[in-house]
Amino acid sequence: MGWIRGHRAGRGGWGSAGLIAGGVVTLALSGSGCQVAGLIAVAGDTMERTGSHDVYAEYQGLRDKNFAVLIVVDRATASEHPRMVNRLTNSITDMLMEQKDLIGFAGRVPGPYVLAFQYGNPSWVSWPYQRIAEEFTVERLIVVDIFDYRLQEPGNSYVWKGKIGARVGVIEADGPASDEFIYTKDIVVGFPDKDGYTPNDYSQGQVQATLEKRFADRVTWLFYDHEEKNMMDY
Repeated sequence: MGWIRGHRAGRGGWGSAGLIAGGVVTLALSGSGCQVAGLIAVAGDTMERTGSHDVYAEYQGLRDKNFAVLIVVDRATASEHPRMVNRLTNSITDMLMEQKDLIGFAGRVPGPYVLAFQYGNPSWVSWPYQRIAEEFTVERLIVVDIFDYRLQEPGNSYVWKGKIGARVGVIEADGPASDEFIYTKDIVVGFPDKDGYTPNDYSQGQVQATLEKRFADRVTWLFYDHEEKNMMDY
């Protein structure tokens, strides 16, 4: 079974926040108690906003294993966004490949190979995951089952309200439960961050690219230790 964990270690931002904190110490020598307390509170808030923290991988079972990324989506969504599966398959696989030394996996199936398999074998949707893993000759299958993908606000195609929601699951094909998910995580991201944006503000390509980048980040971050800002937009 893969090693699953989830732990965060906080870390303050020591750029401008550190200078502010240093200023507080200096002012504390001459300021009143209330003034000092207020300055310390401001410095603390600034450090919280500008700081970052370490986030450990939630799933570590890719080490020394071969894997493939499989995107699952319903026909209606695939028909409305015909290139989405291609983009996400390639971006998630490539982003994990960029972290190969950190993750420590043995190998991966390139995105184009996975896509060729899917398009060449329409019946794959009815296959057990174990069989798909055997087809790719991998011990780990990362399944990204998308249950929500949209760019516009529902009922208003003129207003951008991008959203991707998916369940990420891992199949350990070499384990005792080779057709069951050993790990799952629901992920939901959105863009833009505020309401009311229209094509006058962002093009469809900008909304799509930013939304999918945020989603790919959240998926791949599950598999390696990384640093996140304390005040993340997604």
